[in-house]
Amino acid sequence: MATRFVTTKFALEGEKEYKDSVKRINDTLSELRSEEKLLSEQFKGQANSLEALRAKQKNLSAQYTEVTQKVDLAKAQLDKYNAGLDECRDAMDAAAGALSKSEQNLTKEQKTLLDQYRQAESSMKKMESGVHSMTLQYNNAQAAQLKLSSSIEEYSRYVAEAETSTDGLASSIDEYWKTVGDANEETSLFGEILGGNLLSD
Repeated sequence: MATRFVTTKFALEGEKEYKDSVKRINDTLSELRSEEKLLSEQFKGQANSLEALRAKQKNLSAQYTEVTQKVDLAKAQLDKYNAGLDECRDAMDAAAGALSKSEQNLTKEQKTLLDQYRQAESSMKKMESGVHSMTLQYNNAQAAQLKLSSSIEEYSRYVAEAETSTDGLASSIDEYWKTVGDANEETSLFGEILGGNLLSD
């Protein structure tokens, strides 16, 4: 009885599309992070002004949109690898079951089953490696997404405060900077999360 042959072709085809999409997102994020640094310089000494806060809020929202796309892409690719891994395991089990019924001398069909088993085993190892890589990428993308979401919430409060204050400033942002440190340091830390090799594969 023939056993269905399994390859990783479907995953490799999706892999190129995934990497192309991630590269585009990473390029956009790089531009947005450079813009964020520029904003820090442009509004130096007036970071709590309404204009500065709105500019920062807009930039963070744009970054959040890109990172959310990265999270969705990573999740879809991870699901694909997990499905491929299950398929490889099923093929190995089927081939192993058929081989266990073989006689001492392998027939032509049994040799084919053995070859299929070995190829399925090789494919499974590739799938396991892919699952590991995609899990890391997915987790890191989610971490960046959560960090941005928190920052956006912070700046939304500061914008609301500045809009209702008599001087158009958000005085509570001073406490924020004492908590997170210098703005450039914050940008650098965020860049490490988004710019690491795990998210640029």
